Amino acid sequence: MTVKRGTGRLALIGATADVLRVGGEVQVKEIAATAGVSHTLVYRHFPVGGKDELVAEAYAHLFRGLAESDIEDLFDILETSGLDRDRIRDFVLIILSPRRAGIRWSRLEALAQTRTNPYVAARIEDARRDLIGTFAKRLRRVEPAMTEQSATAFSVIAQALPLGITAIGGLAMPKALREEVAGMWADTLVNLLALARGGKEPPARQP
Repeated sequence: MTVKRGTGRLALIGATADVLRVGGEVQVKEIAATAGVSHTLVYRHFPVGGKDELVAEAYAHLFRGLAESDIEDLFDILETSGLDRDRIRDFVLIILSPRRAGIRWSRLEALAQTRTNPYVAARIEDARRDLIGTFAKRLRRVEPAMTEQSATAFSVIAQALPLGITAIGGLAMPKALREEVAGMWADTLVNLLALARGGKEPPARQP
């Protein structure tokens, strides 16, 4: 029997994501209780891998995190203000804020899990492609002269920055350092976008 992917499934994913976000251990019965469903539904909604599949979906949920809404916010800036360095800096400061620390760290944890859990690897790959593709398509609507390759490259770099900064800078950067990093990040995005505008398609390979 096919189980409809409705509230129960989403509630299980959300409850599992909450546990993973704080570094907790996933216990099926506890997750089900939090989600308000029977623990047997875990194996009906996730029949292929059970708990491992549920954890994978939760990690994919965390990996996307606030990325999709952040993409919307960034393009709101680009579409209304263009390369406004100060608005981009303020946007970056929100991403680097302490209240976002758990989300940023859980995204790194999700990436680490791809090495040991094939379900996580598959879900993260899907999420990664979706995020890169969505960003690149939006960028080409704003910058129609930009090549597909340049838009994709900019998408990869722009979305890699918060993960790299989190991994190297840690979760408790002092306010002054966050502000300095945000300013440099904004400058980087502005300069990269200006550079990408002049990108060219690579020559076609000869047969």
